[in-house]
Amino acid sequence: VSHVTAIKMAIKTFFGAAFIAFGPPAVLFAFTIARKPQDVIIFICSAFFWLLSLFFSGCVWRIITVKNSGTDAELYQLALGAVFAIVFQELFRYLFYKLLRRAEKGLTSIVGDPSKLARHRLAYVSGMGYGAISGAFAFGNVLADSTGPGIVSNIDYAGGYFHVKEEFFLISAFMTLCFIFLNTTWGIIWFAGLDNSSVLQLLVVGASHLFASLITLVNYNKENAAGTLVPNYLLLGALTIYAFRTAGGKFSNLSLLFT
Repeated sequence: VSHVTAIKMAIKTFFGAAFIAFGPPAVLFAFTIARKPQDVIIFICSAFFWLLSLFFSGCVWRIITVKNSGTDAELYQLALGAVFAIVFQELFRYLFYKLLRRAEKGLTSIVGDPSKLARHRLAYVSGMGYGAISGAFAFGNVLADSTGPGIVSNIDYAGGYFHVKEEFFLISAFMTLCFIFLNTTWGIIWFAGLDNSSVLQLLVVGASHLFASLITLVNYNKENAAGTLVPNYLLLGALTIYAFRTAGGKFSNLSLLFT
């Protein structure tokens, strides 16, 4: 493969994977969030709270990480790190919820129209903010690696290179897209659970977040993308329906979208 051809392959991989992972969320942001300044502010603040959770998760990761500890120990550390990351993410989601509720009166006085600050809408925007920044951090390095010349067509390690399958970037892109939307549904259900004092809804968020994250470890040193992608997308479908109903949506109203 020539150098020019390798560069073209890398560029196509970069933009293809980027559009898969961030295209649908970008469209939703443009049509449902970007038009309202207050929503953009909430979106950014939510992303900042996720960054705070990442900081504390990183601190814990530095404590529990042990070098040269073997494959089993590394897998255990990844699982333990994922659990702490989930705990901190949901903790800061709760703190952001409390902040929004305290600021609700002030935001209403600024906006003027209380309907523009509907609670289910605030939950949706904050969930999108959480998902967008998590997707950017999770997939940013993968996208950066895809720009290297010939990265898609590297040969196996016996020839001096790690083998990078062509499907790797595609699978990573779809997984990133899935987690962006999962975070959106978790935001809606989490806020509704706190508003309604529903332990069940809070448990749904915590348990599904734990499941979606830990099942990604199925791919650790294995080629089993279906074992990760399929369950997470099935989970996304179920949580989307649950979040829709939680926010007060009715399936009978969906027909209005096509009329």
